[in-house]
Amino acid sequence: MIEQNPAKFSGTWEGLFKHSPQGEFKWDASEAGDWVYYEDDGEWYKRADSLNIGRTSDGTEWVEFASVDSDGNWDLDCRVSSKQGEPLSEHDLDEFQFWGAVTHPYYSLLHGYLYAIHVVRTGEDPLDDAFLGNDPVEVNLHYLQRQDGPMDLVESVKRTLQA
Repeated sequence: MIEQNPAKFSGTWEGLFKHSPQGEFKWDASEAGDWVYYEDDGEWYKRADSLNIGRTSDGTEWVEFASVDSDGNWDLDCRVSSKQGEPLSEHDLDEFQFWGAVTHPYYSLLHGYLYAIHVVRTGEDPLDDAFLGNDPVEVNLHYLQRQDGPMDLVESVKRTLQA
């Protein structure tokens, strides 16, 4: 489903709360972001991610990573928390970095290109994702040709993720 080893998230817990209001607050995403495509055992899926953050009245800071699939089913993928000013536990830090990487725009971009390459190579658009009913191979080929070249771009995105 989701790669177990995406590149580490370069953001920090402290950075996430740096410009937050003092005291209790809650910022909920009103909707999820762009679709992220992924393949699992030969089946393609898409999901969109959202991030909610807040602080309770007792000073506990929390982050929720949630996602929605193409059928509208929401999942809470991860929730981590820590008292304000205290470090995350090792487990929560690992979870925060993993889900931060999975929801990073570069991860989404990489998987968009991998899906486009799949469509162009196979002629199949398993997610029926071509715009305006156009030929999915032509749509995805155009998408890939807008850059230097699909494999060069995928490698470039992978290098960026690993940096």
